[in-house]
Amino acid sequence: MEPWLSLSAFKELMYRLRTFTAQRFLTRLRRATHRMPIKLRPVEHARVLVISPHYDDETIGCGGTLLLHRNAGSVVRVVFATNCEDGISSPYIARAVSKVRLTEASRVACLMGFESIKPYTFRNAIGHENQLSKKLAQEVEAFKPTQVFCPFPIDAHADHQSCALAVARALKKTRWQGDVYCYEVWSTLWPNAAVDVTDVIKEKEDLICMYASQMEDRDYATAIIALNRYRGLQHRLDYAEAFHVCSPQGLYAMTDLLNTL
Repeated sequence: MEPWLSLSAFKELMYRLRTFTAQRFLTRLRRATHRMPIKLRPVEHARVLVISPHYDDETIGCGGTLLLHRNAGSVVRVVFATNCEDGISSPYIARAVSKVRLTEASRVACLMGFESIKPYTFRNAIGHENQLSKKLAQEVEAFKPTQVFCPFPIDAHADHQSCALAVARALKKTRWQGDVYCYEVWSTLWPNAAVDVTDVIKEKEDLICMYASQMEDRDYATAIIALNRYRGLQHRLDYAEAFHVCSPQGLYAMTDLLNTL
């Protein structure tokens, strides 16, 4: 008996179903977040834990805010979820690239005044969400942050989405309570908060450029500073960084739903 649906037709049906479900979810989320006011938030002394999928995301996504935290005397720890070796076929070249980028990140961290940085050894975050969440839960329990920064759950990079999911699971496991600042890197988010970074924007640009191995491929500095300029328009500021700030429960709800699509 012939199957009523071929494999290719089944795959096409599943693709259309996932696309429809994703579009419906994003439309509902967009409607909800569109009604939220975008509030200017001051930067005050805090214990800040930053989860950065790769070396440079912490500076690109929230570098201006972290510089203001430095100026406010905050204690900042950055966890790099991957070692940037993914996509490089030669293990020798991969290790060399990872070493160069870690060196760049260490130099940036020194100027940013980070209390510490911790590089994990995952080549990528995809498929390692459970292991990553366990390690992040240990970070939360040991560091006891009052604020957590992580990528927005639908930032257009698979590693960033996986990191957001791992952070959500870690915060749920530890029952941590506080503000989660979701930042944007590869795609714009729907902000409900912004930070005025005008006074430190030149320093942020210089720090992005210190990731020279990344800048050889694409001019991140020009693109991100332009985004910060755009984000400042709504508040009549020269430059701002935009965030989606939520509770740990809100982050978990978003990532859990996205993970089921």
